[in-house]
Amino acid sequence: MATATAKLKQPIVQPLESITLTLNEDEVRTLMAIFSRIGGSQTNSARKHVESIGRALDDALSSVGIGLGHSHVKVDESVIRSGLIYFEDF
Repeated sequence: MATATAKLKQPIVQPLESITLTLNEDEVRTLMAIFSRIGGSQTNSARKHVESIGRALDDALSSVGIGLGHSHVKVDESVIRSGLIYFEDF
């Protein structure tokens, strides 16, 4: 089950320093499936953040010898073309 915590630099009036998100393997696979369907410039749009998060996840898994390979998350390609991402049942 996903959990998230927020950490402030100083008092609440300060900008957010970081958020730590804890995910299990299935949640990572689901997030990576979503990431693989996001388009846009990898340098001039919010897509660059998706790339950064994806690389961080991949690096973290690789550092402990785990590769995601092909995700078991099934996505209906016809629905993606309509602008939605639809996950098929397990």
